[in-house]
Amino acid sequence: MRRHFASSTIAAGVLAAAMFAASAAEAAFSTPVSLAPGGSQAGLVTPAAGPQVLAVWDGGTQYSFATETSGIWSTSTAIANALSSASCCTALHADGAGNATLVFSNSTNGVYTSDYSSGAWSAVAQLPSSSPFFVNGFSAFVENANADAAVVGSGSDFRAIRRTAGGAWGSPETIPMPTLAPNTTATIDNAAIGPSGELVVSFHVVEQDCEGQCGLMLYAAWEAQAGSGWQLSPGLFGHAQGTDLQSQPFIDGAGRAGIAYSTQFGSYAELRTVIQGHSGVWGHTRTLDKQPAVQGRHRVLFALGGVASDADGNATVVYMSHLPHRTGDQIRYVDGSAATNAWSPPVTLINNGPLNTPGMGLHFASNNVGGIVLAWDNVDAPIAVGARTQFGAQWQATGPVGPSSCGSPQATCTKVLALSIDDSGVQRILFDNDEATGMYFSQSL
Repeated sequence: MRRHFASSTIAAGVLAAAMFAASAAEAAFSTPVSLAPGGSQAGLVTPAAGPQVLAVWDGGTQYSFATETSGIWSTSTAIANALSSASCCTALHADGAGNATLVFSNSTNGVYTSDYSSGAWSAVAQLPSSSPFFVNGFSAFVENANADAAVVGSGSDFRAIRRTAGGAWGSPETIPMPTLAPNTTATIDNAAIGPSGELVVSFHVVEQDCEGQCGLMLYAAWEAQAGSGWQLSPGLFGHAQGTDLQSQPFIDGAGRAGIAYSTQFGSYAELRTVIQGHSGVWGHTRTLDKQPAVQGRHRVLFALGGVASDADGNATVVYMSHLPHRTGDQIRYVDGSAATNAWSPPVTLINNGPLNTPGMGLHFASNNVGGIVLAWDNVDAPIAVGARTQFGAQWQATGPVGPSSCGSPQATCTKVLALSIDDSGVQRILFDNDEATGMYFSQSL
């Protein structure tokens, strides 16, 4: 799946040198292994027991999977009745016992799920099990180590379906929202699940037909455990204006919740966090980064890459910021505490990285100890990969991955399909390669 762009980013080798203290030669990736003729909408996990790696992908008409144990991959096998239509959403998560759950969307037909255990997949089931079904995909599928899980509706579908400790999926629960004023809409952003099944959903309300200066408001809805009853926060800031708001909830290993979000406040683009206190009250807001929203003829917005946290309350927010007169976007991060909402100054990983555009954005994955792996596609160059194994560790350039060139100065010939990092710091990647025609796997050495 090749895409063409008018401008290009810096070559991956230059990216690696600019991004991390260590050189790419200090931490290389294995020779890619071909798993299938092609694929999209993939998932990649490292179960705690059983195979060392489980990969799932959409082959165009049906989902397939393969497993790797001691460096040997099984033959790819179709998942019975897991039919696809190359639609929006695929998510794969593993629990702490070696089981995994696949959730995927089949166009307007609905959302489906299947569980992997002891080398086999359960019968594919639709979520919810009766009408009205999810018909626009899902905004989030989240799962913890105990197999508590939730699937959250997409867009204006304010419903969540929950599963407790690997049991059966429950009936849809309505996520509360405020009474909407005329000419406003509410949209789900994302969700997070905690170690005891705590579920937090973030969403925003925006005015319509406002010609770029829309009133925006962020809310949180949360439930302590499945069926225990939902609660709704008041608006989480005073007033914002613009056309875009992004938010990402996070919950650390002690169950402390927060939300990272970015939008425009007055004449500034800001990245902020807000933390939920012990009494359930949301407050204690911090501004992590701030820039003029308009620089020359360019609008500057922060794009969230992801949030990682660990059991000690440490957290890291990774984000992107477009700078005028650069072909790519700046990648930055802040380290802090989910317990105190205290954060470091922003740290720049790279000044001219991936474009924040579909197909070339930043891919993010994290582990349970605050480790993070980042990857992105490049024009006529390999995929760039960088990581740190745990919170506070040094960042390293661990790529590049894929062919050095595809012979076209405007073509992106590789595409990251799935990314993971386990608690020991091993990074794994599935990617599509137009030049060699296939889907490939590689891992850090």
